[in-house]
Amino acid sequence: MDADLWNVREDLEVESGKRSPLRLRCMVDSGSTQTVLPLSVADQLDLPRRLSPLRVTYGDGRTETRQVATGLFMRIMGRFTETTAIVEPGRETVLVGAFPLEDMGFNVDLEHGTLVPYPGTEAGQCAVIE
Repeated sequence: MDADLWNVREDLEVESGKRSPLRLRCMVDSGSTQTVLPLSVADQLDLPRRLSPLRVTYGDGRTETRQVATGLFMRIMGRFTETTAIVEPGRETVLVGAFPLEDMGFNVDLEHGTLVPYPGTEAGQCAVIE
């Protein structure tokens, strides 16, 4: 699936159509909590990094310390979120995890390999406040 990515500092320009976001092919991984960006993408978007790195645990059990990029805007299928991302040297593809998918109002249909809007939000992203 494709995702549009941009830096928070470019938000007004992107939303007004004065600037195009970076469109990249990405993978969805509902087993991952966070978005993971290749170092080259984080640098291309000029995303700021937190001063303190984050210790991450991979699916195979190994742990590493990684930088965290902030101020990432992401749009998938017309829905968007502002999020942080783990910066992964050597990675080639963008990985979208469960937290940003939830922010955008998507469930992952594992049987069909698709994203499905939450019931009741098919017409567009919304917030439920009780």
